[in-house]
Formats: sequence, structure tokens, C-alpha cells
Amino acid sequence: MLTPILLILMIGIVAIQALSINIFTQRINKLTKDLHQCKITLASRQDRVKSPKPQYKYIEGKIDLIHKGQKATLKTYIYPTKMN
Repeated sequence: MLTPILLILMIGIVAIQALSINIFTQRINKLTKDLHQCKITLASRQDRVKSPKPQYKYIEGKIDLIHKGQKATLKTYIYPTKMN
């Protein structure tokens, strides 16, 4: 009498475990697919956002300041910085 009940319980436990393994495998596969899609989207956004680095380190030039007929000439060095 006890043996058939235990057999039915064991079959039920095995069936529930197989079902849960199947469900979790499907969820993990879906998450992996979504993660891969996010990586592709992020990579394409980063490609669009990146700007080329300038090939120069500084800009050299001269500035002429004129005030009330007087002239001042300055030699300038401008170091470009990244603006956000």
C-alpha cells in the first residue's frame, strides 16, 4: 500500500523537476538573447557617439588687440579640451 503511493510521489517530483528545468532553460535562453541584443545596440550607439581625436595638441596664433588707437600683439597657444 505504501509502495504505490511513494512511487506516484516520486514520479510527480521527477515530473515537476523536469518541468521547472524546461521553464528555467527557456528563460535563460531568452535573457541571453536579450543581453546579446542590448550589447549590439550599445555597440552601435558607441560607434555613433565617438568623435575622432584631434591630430594636434595645441593651436598657435597671434591676436591683435586695438583700443583707442593703440595696438597690442599677443602670441597665443590654445589647448583644445573636450566639451560635453
